[in-house]
Formats: sequence, C-alpha cells, structure tokens
Amino acid sequence: MIRSLTVDGYKGLVGTSIGFNLEGPTVLLGPNGSGKTTIIEAIDGLWSVASRQLKKTRFASSRTGEVTYRGEDRHVSFSAELSSDGKASGAAIRLTWGIELHLGDVHAESIRGKGGLFDGEILRPRGGQAGESAPFGAAEWRSPAQRPAWLDDALAVHQAIGPVRIARFLPRRIAESCSPTATVDPDGFGLPSALLLLLTSDRRQFVAVEQRFRKLFPWVDEILPEPGVDAQGHTVVNLTFRERGSRHPFAAEHVSSGMLLALALLWVTMRSEPDRILCFEEPENSLHPYLLGEAYELLGQAARGELAAEAGPATTRAGVQVVVATHSVDFVNLCKPEEVRVCERDAEGVVKVSAVVDQAGLADALKNYQGALGELWYSGALGGIPKNRPAAGSR
Repeated sequence: MIRSLTVDGYKGLVGTSIGFNLEGPTVLLGPNGSGKTTIIEAIDGLWSVASRQLKKTRFASSRTGEVTYRGEDRHVSFSAELSSDGKASGAAIRLTWGIELHLGDVHAESIRGKGGLFDGEILRPRGGQAGESAPFGAAEWRSPAQRPAWLDDALAVHQAIGPVRIARFLPRRIAESCSPTATVDPDGFGLPSALLLLLTSDRRQFVAVEQRFRKLFPWVDEILPEPGVDAQGHTVVNLTFRERGSRHPFAAEHVSSGMLLALALLWVTMRSEPDRILCFEEPENSLHPYLLGEAYELLGQAARGELAAEAGPATTRAGVQVVVATHSVDFVNLCKPEEVRVCERDAEGVVKVSAVVDQAGLADALKNYQGALGELWYSGALGGIPKNRPAAGSR
C-alpha cells in the first residue's frame, strides 16, 4: 500500500503530496478541477512506471491524445513511501521514479522511459534493526546471484503496489454483452464475462456476491451471466436476472441503473483476487442515499480486509487500498475525519491536499453540526468547495 505520494510534472500536479489512510478508505473532496481525478490517475501512473509498462494512455489526455505536463523541463517524477504489510506501523520502503518526456511533436507516442526499474531507500529491511536503511536500484545487480538479499523485500513491496483499478462505472456499459475473454474496463464493460468467470472458478465467492446483492434487492432470485450468440454469430456473455416468481430471466439493460452499479461494486470489492489498489470515482452516481451506506460499508470492509468472511473461513484476503473521489454530502456524512482529504488549488493554480483531521477546531465544528462531516464540508468550513460559491441565502 502507498503511505504517501508526491507527484511533480504530471498534468496539473506540481510537487503535489498526499498522505493516505491505511486503516480504511481515503476519500478525496474538492470542487471540479481541484485535482481529485488527476491524483487517481497519478496512482495508476505510478503503477505503470513501476511496472515499466509505459502506455500512451497513461500520460495522455483521453480527449486529445496529447501529453500534458507542467513546466519546461518536460520531466515527470513520482516519489512514494510504501508499507510492506499494508499497515501504518509496517516496514517502510521509499521509492522514486523519474521519466524524461521526449515530446517532439507533443504526441504520446514520443514518450520514452529513462532510468532503471526504481531507485530509492529501504527504511527498515525485514530482519534488520529499526532505522536501518540501504539504497537500492536496478543498476546494482545484473543476476539473481548478485542481487542483495534485502532487495527481495523491495521487490515484494513493488509487486504489492498493483494492480491498480480505476472504477468509473456506467450502467449502460455494465449491461452490454461482451466477449467471454473480456476484462472489465473502468466504465464496467466486461462485467458479464467477469461474473461468469467468478461463477465457474469460485462458485462460493459468486454465491457470496449474489447473496449480498439479494439483501439489497430481495425481489431478485438469481444473477445469471450466461453465454450466448450475438447477431453476427459471435459468442458473447449476457447478463440477466431472474426475479422471484418469474420463469424467465430479463436482460440487464432492463434493470435499474442503481442495481447494476451495486452489482459492479460488489464484484470489484468481493471477487476472489481483488486489486491491490482500487480508485473509485463518484460512487454516488445513480445510487439512492440508502445504497450509499452500503457502498461506504463495502469499500471500508475491502480496505480493512474484512470481506473474507463472506465466502467462508477458508478464504484469506489482505486489505485493498481504497481511494474514493466524491462530491456527495451524504457519502461524506458517513466518513470518519481521518479518512478525508481536501483537494484545492492555491493562488498559482497548484493542487494542494490537506487532511481534515489536521484542521484546527475540527472537534468543536463537528459538535455544532452534530457529527455530520458532509454538512460541515458543504458549509465551506473545511475548504474544498468552489471559490465562486454563492453565499448562503443569495441568488
């Protein structure tokens, strides 16, 4: 898990630093344009760089395909402190990456990576004394026999960073039929295939997902991801549901958006091999406020590694690092102060991130709002609201 991350030169992030909550989800608040999505994309970029898998989409605008950067040096750097066991008290490893962008015509295809796998410092090697440290980097060894023993710890933590998943689920994409080999895209396309794979490879976990779904929507008897053939004769997987008392299933495109989003959320948090880091954008979209409580509970349970019990005592699972970006007052009302980070731009337009628990007078302010953190945030007392927000009572 990532304890802290500093990013410089990536899109609008100029020396932007954020510390993460490792005892539950990290929730990002802020107005549109305050850097919430960019921070999430930077986490994904960190994993891409660490994996030496520089893909053009990682450093490109999704609309124009052009590289975006700040400053004239055309250099993007990531610096992260990682936890080796997913806890704030665990051994720490500090890693840094630097990428030189050879832009040329300013198109993403001209990106080139520079440097080794990673460079950094082990703060507390396993088996060593507290405070012991040693530098490491890919250039220090050329074969497994030459590799220092402590580097195994570094590689283990490096592997624990990812995979990273960004979830921006859209009901219409979740409902679409897909190839049996499709993977789940950030917008949810491919979920029918993923559910069929879960059903055939780990039925116990599929049943756990289905049972929790039925508690939310008790009129549904079964979730049915089934192979079929499309109009062109291609094999596809269709997502259907059977309601209580009905003989025939009905297609996913005919169910409510909230049901589809809830199913995607259940799958992404409860599946057999969850992602190491889950970045979930705007869980409030299309969800009734009572379902937001379920979303918050699921994301928190995933972060704390508590979902193993759903599938039986034989299942073991580490916690997933969960990062949520939201604009929902109702969702923030559910959060604990230590989970929340406020994103804002300063007078120069640089993204700054602050922890709510560090704000002076927080306890008294929460008392005045009867513990409703979301209402307190919406009042403007915590920051992270549009600068041109009209005053209360004005038109």
